[in-house]
Amino acid sequence: MSASPRLARLLLLLLPPLLVLGILGGLARLGLLPAPVHAPVNTLVWHGPLLISGFFGALISLERAVATGGWVAWTAPPLAGLGALILLWGPPQAGLALLSLASLGLFLGSAALAWRRREDHLAWLAAAALLWLVANLSWLAGRSPVDGLPAGIGFLVLTILAERLELSRLVPKPAWARALFAALAALYLLSTLLHLLTPALAAPLTGLALLGLTGWLLRFDIARLTVRQTGLPRFVALCLLAGYGWAALAGLGLLLTGPLVAGQGRSDAIIHALLLGFVMSMVMGHAPIVLPAVARIRVRFHRGLFGPLVVLNLSVLLRVVGGLGEILPLRRLAAVMSTVSLLMFVVMMVIAVRLSAREVVRRPA
Repeated sequence: MSASPRLARLLLLLLPPLLVLGILGGLARLGLLPAPVHAPVNTLVWHGPLLISGFFGALISLERAVATGGWVAWTAPPLAGLGALILLWGPPQAGLALLSLASLGLFLGSAALAWRRREDHLAWLAAAALLWLVANLSWLAGRSPVDGLPAGIGFLVLTILAERLELSRLVPKPAWARALFAALAALYLLSTLLHLLTPALAAPLTGLALLGLTGWLLRFDIARLTVRQTGLPRFVALCLLAGYGWAALAGLGLLLTGPLVAGQGRSDAIIHALLLGFVMSMVMGHAPIVLPAVARIRVRFHRGLFGPLVVLNLSVLLRVVGGLGEILPLRRLAAVMSTVSLLMFVVMMVIAVRLSAREVVRRPA
């Protein structure tokens, strides 16, 4: 086995603790757990940034490091994980500095690759990494967590959009389609950056861009074709289509109701429609494909994976209703359901890996 899969497996061990810490912070934020008193920062306020830059930042940068290679790319995942842990239990500025270095490494590696290969999806991956860097730098400079949240979420959204753009090549489309995607993605990128200056102006533009991009994906993404198949292709397609629906709903919320406000139920609904409904649905859909590619671990698809997906989407529905209606018990129930769905998914992935291992053992030489 080459060094990269070994290193990837080692770095994968960082992800479960980061995810657990993020989940616990979210439950504490809603009063379901006691607030931690050991951390030098308010983990209830930093719950979102910790998940975005810690868990998702480490996950995405690890996937990109395996795909692109190079020492710069491989610095980002451990720096992201370590930065998140230090932010919780060490000097906050040191943690934010490490997270900023991680995002800088991902941006430099992504930009260099995009420059060499001159492919549009690689350019958007570099733009996504730039948003991550901007979010981390804003927090390092002392801006409030909610100020950098649109850029942090934009990092995740634009990364996913760029990857789906690459796969959309398999679907025939008119010449203007890629130009339309570029215009909508540029609007999303610029409006997300504008949130740091004038949130009231930026929010409807971001919402409009999200609506346009999800409409583009529903028309040109391969998921609309693979959803008619069975097994893993159908599961992935359902994850994607559900995620597109939540992203469109979040875009509509930003377009009609304005910028994110800390502690507001409407903002809570928009944030979780994106982070849980869109991003986490994408994680569930891509995990059976990415895990073998990143760590050379075989995964056998099992129908039980549909269970966590259903529970996740029900939880997002309750979270949105509870947020829009300012119904705290409903938001708490949704948070518990989201936690259960993620635990279910981890268990099902372990089962899928074990089933694959048994198939290899039983396979005749």
